[in-house]
Amino acid sequence: MSNLYLPSGYINCDYVLSYRLPVTIIIGGRGTGKTFGMLDWCIEHDRSIIFMRRTQGQTDLINKPEFSPINPVAVHRGLRCTTKPISKYNSGIYLGDEDPRLLGFTAALSTFSNLRGFDASRVDLLIYDEFIPEKHERPIKGEGDAFLNVYETVNRNRELQGRPPLQAVLLSNANRLDSPILAALDLVKVVDRMTKKGQQEYINHQSGIGVFLLMDSPISAAKGDTQIYRLTAGTQFAKMSLSNAFAYDDMSDVRSLPLTGWKLLAQLGPYYIYRKDKHWYISAHCSGSPKRIYENTDIDLRKFARDNPSCYSRILSHKIFYESFEAKTFLTSLYI
Repeated sequence: MSNLYLPSGYINCDYVLSYRLPVTIIIGGRGTGKTFGMLDWCIEHDRSIIFMRRTQGQTDLINKPEFSPINPVAVHRGLRCTTKPISKYNSGIYLGDEDPRLLGFTAALSTFSNLRGFDASRVDLLIYDEFIPEKHERPIKGEGDAFLNVYETVNRNRELQGRPPLQAVLLSNANRLDSPILAALDLVKVVDRMTKKGQQEYINHQSGIGVFLLMDSPISAAKGDTQIYRLTAGTQFAKMSLSNAFAYDDMSDVRSLPLTGWKLLAQLGPYYIYRKDKHWYISAHCSGSPKRIYENTDIDLRKFARDNPSCYSRILSHKIFYESFEAKTFLTSLYI
């Protein structure tokens, strides 16, 4: 069995965290031990944490014992878990009955910027659970930058003080590849390539990022013979939950095309827009001189959306081809 999994079949957090990378991303099927295992590891190794979810509503919910993912881990270890509000936006997580110790804090990405003056110097790990939103969840404006700001806020001047950087661990199911966090970390293409090649691990020591895709999880394999997955066999839900496939992403219009016969219309940030007949093609390669150049800035991207109102209908009617899913994410994010 791969070092990525324990003999029990669940994820091996000792192995994943042994790389000591500033950012570790774990994407896997449901019930593969991502959240439980990481929280259990932190309790066992006495690590102080921030446990973060996307929205304030989600965070308020997990502050209740009945919905807390930390509570079953504490019960597993014979401990009592309680939360106490620290501010309007976050709570402290405590373990034990008499003189309970502070395990860490809960927080929400959407409201973290309101935690002015929050002392996170004691925090060892930032655990961002379910960082890839499900299709029905509303986007957060500037979601990728919001995460980077959270990391900078918690990390502060640690490295200038001779301390190691903060470890952030991001956990999710394979809901969708067009994640704002993956895009902000320039990982959409990486994860797409890993998925196509069946690659479970990607380590980049220079950037300090590790990605782990739990494609061969023994737990997922075992869960395939349970009622819910017999009921949903072959569906997008089953592929996402068991096969770690980004089944909800439409790849039908992603293809590499020769540029012969295509007319270059414009440059849009790092991409070039071509036209042939009624179709557009979005590519990272340039052939010719674009009539318009839109820089990769908020103002220029808005200008493009304003100048090309028909682009939205082209997206919906599948009249645009994309050289990569990364290119598709870049363009569609301007409209959807």
